[in-house]
Amino acid sequence: MCTGAAKNKCGPNEYWNPNATCDDTCAHPDAHLCLIIGHPACTCIKGYVKDVEGGKCIPLKDCPKRCPLTTVKPSNNESISE
Repeated sequence: MCTGAAKNKCGPNEYWNPNATCDDTCAHPDAHLCLIIGHPACTCIKGYVKDVEGGKCIPLKDCPKRCPLTTVKPSNNESISE
């Protein structure tokens, strides 16, 4: 991978990280706990996460609100989460 060219193409609220792992996103704001080996990539600055829709770095507080998980009891009395 040619890291020199990509290094200059980070978007707003991002910085070049030579050892990036998983991106924090609105859906997974603690993705830094992932097991992916580091690679050079743009990373959101502190307090920002990737928007699931467009992949842009937005403030965590601007993420859409998520519905809580609900539990459904099927007729066979097994519990499943949606």
